[in-house]
Amino acid sequence: MVHLLPSNLANIEMTLKTLFLAGLLLTLEACATPADQPVMRILMPPAGFDATALSSELARVAALSAEQRRRELTTLENERRLDDGAYGALAALLERERTGRGQVVRTSLLAAIVGVHAFQGTRTTVAGEVPKAQGNHHPSIAPYGLFNCRGGKVQISVGSQKLWATFATAFGIDPECADFATNADRVNNRRALIERIEDSFSAYEAESLLERLNDLGIPAGKVRTLDEVFEWEQVRSQGLLIDVDHPVLGKISLPGPPLRFFGQGEVETTQLQHSAPPLLDGEGAAIRRWLAESEGSAPDGDDRWAR
Repeated sequence: MVHLLPSNLANIEMTLKTLFLAGLLLTLEACATPADQPVMRILMPPAGFDATALSSELARVAALSAEQRRRELTTLENERRLDDGAYGALAALLERERTGRGQVVRTSLLAAIVGVHAFQGTRTTVAGEVPKAQGNHHPSIAPYGLFNCRGGKVQISVGSQKLWATFATAFGIDPECADFATNADRVNNRRALIERIEDSFSAYEAESLLERLNDLGIPAGKVRTLDEVFEWEQVRSQGLLIDVDHPVLGKISLPGPPLRFFGQGEVETTQLQHSAPPLLDGEGAAIRRWLAESEGSAPDGDDRWAR
């Protein structure tokens, strides 16, 4: 166990990311005490990772995202694992601010994996349904998913009856057809609905189809490869691609931070200057000293930090 006292919330997040990426973080206890700064107790398993939890994650991705026969596998990011620790630490700080008393916040890989199921979880616990392979389509709304067009694919979200009437009429489908009249009908007849829509979409290239969908007010987007994502003007305008000077590689581009910050009067205060990632063990000595000092000695008699 290692006790850490980061000086602020930004350092908490950085510590979480550093330890997780190093394969060390399994359980976080964030203790915000009245007299002290937030304390994080990092509990590290012998092997570094919870293999059972990771295996469960792979099984979940395969079960919920594998398209049957003709569609591509949709891979899911591990977006929740760092988020859980970050908002847990924030919740402890807020509780201390409100009541003067700290909290212990615990999370784990297993908890993050179970929590990420969202509505698929309540679909099981409330409706008694076991989710099956759904591919790239929403399980309870249709049409809502990935559709082929000429030379590409687009994602559409027809999430209301009003949007359905507009969409169906524009693409030659009778919105009152018995098979597709209600959302329940469309979900039950999803395969036939997909065929009808893709037949209509086959006349359009992706860009022209998106223009028409936009004119109709239908939420839609193009499926982009990652190189296309980072070339996209929308991504660059949000600061999601940054340039840094690397001591070995020179100027390189990296994915930017997903958050932007604004002060009074909507004046943006987002940090625009960024440092390159450190070289291997470039800050190792400082980190080992910091870890040793936080305990006063090597944690639990372990001399790993001294190496």
